[in-house]
Amino acid sequence: MRRRLLALFAAALLTGGGPAVAGAIGDTGLNLSGTATFVSDYRYRGVSQTMGEPAPQFGLTVRQKDGFYAGAWASYVRFYPRSWDGYSNGAHTELDFYGGWTGKVARNTAIDVGFTYYSFPGVTGDNDLGEATLVIVQAIGKAEVRIGGAYDWRQGAMADRVTYLYGEGVLPIIHARFALRAHAGRTLYGPRYQDTQDYWDWSLGGEARFGRVTAGLSYIDTDLRDVPHAGAGVIASVGFAF
Repeated sequence: MRRRLLALFAAALLTGGGPAVAGAIGDTGLNLSGTATFVSDYRYRGVSQTMGEPAPQFGLTVRQKDGFYAGAWASYVRFYPRSWDGYSNGAHTELDFYGGWTGKVARNTAIDVGFTYYSFPGVTGDNDLGEATLVIVQAIGKAEVRIGGAYDWRQGAMADRVTYLYGEGVLPIIHARFALRAHAGRTLYGPRYQDTQDYWDWSLGGEARFGRVTAGLSYIDTDLRDVPHAGAGVIASVGFAF
């Protein structure tokens, strides 16, 4: 299944994406969309997942008219130096499966309730994990404010629970072609992580949209001073929606 999905991501790019796969799926009431993105550094909650290396990322999402959705997302990752590739069996792929529901609960308020399963095909050991998420989206004029959280319970890859809470603001400008984005998040570890520090991450950046192409630039940092590849950096990205 994983290999088929990765092959599908690659095929979408090689065939030019867009018209071949995007849009309504017959008369099913479902809509298929995808993204192909290249980032100068894959940061997850402020910490690099590629040891500072760039990464290609691909995603496919199926949405239903009543707000339900499901999809898959893949990225290059590197958690260890190249000399340690034997530990990870040379595997450098993160493959996530997600699903949920999103919809309005008031005139200017929407929620998104979801679940994500993170997997790392081929990596030695029990590294896969599940995460439940909840996001409240509030429109304030043209701006959008997001308050969200994610919860990882104690499971195979987790010694204890981990909670992530965050706030984010997005302000479209110049006919919504450009947008400014600010983010701050807090990662909280359960008591079994005795030697692991709770930490903050934050970022400030902008993005510009030109048709189906989006280019972004952001400054990102954390208060983790002893963790490699978690310090301040400027991250660039370019993506194509199809």
